[in-house]
Amino acid sequence: FSDFGNRNAIHLLASLIASLYALKVPQESNSRSTYNVGQISGGTSVNTIAEQAEMLVELRSDSEKCLAELEAMFSALIEAYSNMGAAIQVTTVGRRPCSGQLKPGLQEALTERYTAIVRQETGQTPEIVSGSTDCNIPLSMGIPAVSFGACLGAGFHTRGEWLDLASLKHGWPLVMSAVLQYFA
Repeated sequence: FSDFGNRNAIHLLASLIASLYALKVPQESNSRSTYNVGQISGGTSVNTIAEQAEMLVELRSDSEKCLAELEAMFSALIEAYSNMGAAIQVTTVGRRPCSGQLKPGLQEALTERYTAIVRQETGQTPEIVSGSTDCNIPLSMGIPAVSFGACLGAGFHTRGEWLDLASLKHGWPLVMSAVLQYFA
């Protein structure tokens, strides 16, 4: 009570997070970049001024150039808060790879092949969007890759995420068509 107003690590972290969320993500052509603070923790008790706080943040992009720009912006924020006297330690947990150099036409041909399968099985043209999936690994190595769903759902990466299990019945023919094309 008597030390109210002293530096509070949670307040500084909250300010840093607000500064991060004020950043405009880099854009290059149809690339997609994101950031997310998925966890925060710190402090000792409700009536103790927090001496430490931490966050788990993810920076992600399908463009190496945009990811490098996003990482530089994040580093600049860390440096700015460090220059204000905050003792900050950054530990990299992992780095999801971005798409590499693909031979022209190969990715488009693969995408069209799977678009045709989806049209054949569902009668609908799929929406082609950039994503962050297991395809990141082959794409980072210059190997064409696509990912598609075989069920309906929404709210991904939230506590409200849901999956319509009944839709799997209709998704299996799509998956089997995709697999069996390599045995024909």
